[in-house]
Amino acid sequence: MHILSAVHAKLKHEKKVEKRKKLKAQDTEEKRALELGEEPPPRKIPRTIENTRENDETVCKPDDEKLFAGNDAGKGEREGGGWKGGKGIK
Repeated sequence: MHILSAVHAKLKHEKKVEKRKKLKAQDTEEKRALELGEEPPPRKIPRTIENTRENDETVCKPDDEKLFAGNDAGKGEREGGGWKGGKGIK
C-alpha cells in the first residue's frame, strides 16, 4: 500500500507543477499582449449551474404588472392586505 500512495503523491505533484506552468504561461502571454498594446486573450468562464441555466418563461416575476393587475394577490402585509395583528390563537 505504501508504494501506491507514493505513486499517487508523485502523480499529484506532477499535475500541480503542470497546472502552475500553464497559469504562468497564461500570465506571461497576457502581460506581453498588454505591453504590445493588444487586447489580452479573454479569460475562460467556468461552467456552473447558474451559467448554464436557461430562463423559464413560466416563472412569475414580482414586478410583472399584467399578472397582478386584476387581483389582490400582489398586496402584501405592508400594503394593507394580510393579517391585522392581535395576540394570536386563544
